[in-house]
Amino acid sequence: MAASPTVFAGLCDMLWQAQLPVFGRVVEYWPDDDSSQALEITVIWVEGNEEEYVSPGRYWHMRVRHSDLLRPPLKGDSEAKDDVQYGVVAVDDFGIGYSRLTLQDRTEDF
Repeated sequence: MAASPTVFAGLCDMLWQAQLPVFGRVVEYWPDDDSSQALEITVIWVEGNEEEYVSPGRYWHMRVRHSDLLRPPLKGDSEAKDDVQYGVVAVDDFGIGYSRLTLQDRTEDF
């Protein structure tokens, strides 16, 4: 018997909570690249060990929980961490209230 979507989502919530103490980072998330809408959220930050399928440049990844945002993340959003601004260049929606974002450093664009 397969697990129901609600059971799976509950397991994902438990996994999220377990990862936060180790990999959680507080970032400022800007929907629509608009700093006036900035939200401070905790994300799972992933240094560049995952496959980079966008080029050129160096990319980072972060996982976000949709319930922490005003709406699900979109390409074109941005976020700031440690005085560096990153643009969201791809969104992989897991379909369970979480997404993996691919980020590109945009600091030199400003």
